[in-house]
Amino acid sequence: MQGTCFDVAAAVVGRRALQRAVRERLAQLKINPKKDRLIDEIDALPDTVLSPDWKEAAHEVRHIGNDGAHAEPVSSDEAQDVLKYTADVSEQLYVLPHSLAASKSRRAAKAGSTP
Repeated sequence: MQGTCFDVAAAVVGRRALQRAVRERLAQLKINPKKDRLIDEIDALPDTVLSPDWKEAAHEVRHIGNDGAHAEPVSSDEAQDVLKYTADVSEQLYVLPHSLAASKSRRAAKAGSTP
């Protein structure tokens, strides 16, 4: 089932947001992919930064976003997938590392204060 203009826009914007997040993370890690294409940029992220399962989700965003950008139909379900996967991958790239670091810091402080 073909979606609305909103579905196409969501797919394209989700893909662009993902690309920006991936590029920022690559820059932070000082990694330069072989080519300036999202497929190569996703694959260039180390598995310790983005696991293979999350890379697969990122590639789904890329595929569906490409469909929207090239006048291919995008369904409402696909648009919802793009929005979910983009948010989830962004969480892995940005939120989880900081959350884990804070948790480890609290645990270390607790261990250091125990007699």
